[in-house]
Amino acid sequence: MPVVTADSENDSITIPETSRLKNAELVVESNGSKDILFWDLPILPLVVPDPTDRIINTPNAVRLDQVSSDNYDTPHYWDLIAQANFFSLIPGDAKPGTKIRLPSLTRITTTLRP
Repeated sequence: MPVVTADSENDSITIPETSRLKNAELVVESNGSKDILFWDLPILPLVVPDPTDRIINTPNAVRLDQVSSDNYDTPHYWDLIAQANFFSLIPGDAKPGTKIRLPSLTRITTTLRP
């Protein structure tokens, strides 16, 4: 699996290419004696409604990574589903009866996450 590596002088952090952290900045704060590294909030694409989107209705509570797996054969697009539906980016369940807008796979792979 490809990885993204972020370096800060003596430290190195490697994350999977599929992580949403690849869209976040690695921030280095110094408290005088030690550097503190943390990830800023990711910069995610705006996912506006599109005629190619599909709407699904969840009869049961469902995790967005599972929705992604079921519809795109990968769990890695859960954050784009969250963006498309104005859900929190904290992973959680979609409640029963929630209508979820799914961007087309073509749009995801050509525009949103090429």
